[in-house]
Amino acid sequence: MQWEFFVLRVRVDVGDDIKALDARKISDIEKDRPVPEVVILGDVAMYEVVYDDGNAAGANRFRAITDQGNVSRIRHALRAQ
Repeated sequence: MQWEFFVLRVRVDVGDDIKALDARKISDIEKDRPVPEVVILGDVAMYEVVYDDGNAAGANRFRAITDQGNVSRIRHALRAQ
């Protein structure tokens, strides 16, 4: 986990907008399934990180061109937190 925060810090230093949410504050919206880990790359794409037994196993890609509704909805929801 520590190395992940190091990488996030470097990304912030180069201008990325990184946000980590307190799990206690979003527990009410995680009743059916956990809030996914997402990486949004500007207006180009969004990735939902997929885990297998606690290890990152890949990601589902959503292209802003074809999935604009999903990308916009998730971006808006994250900004509201």
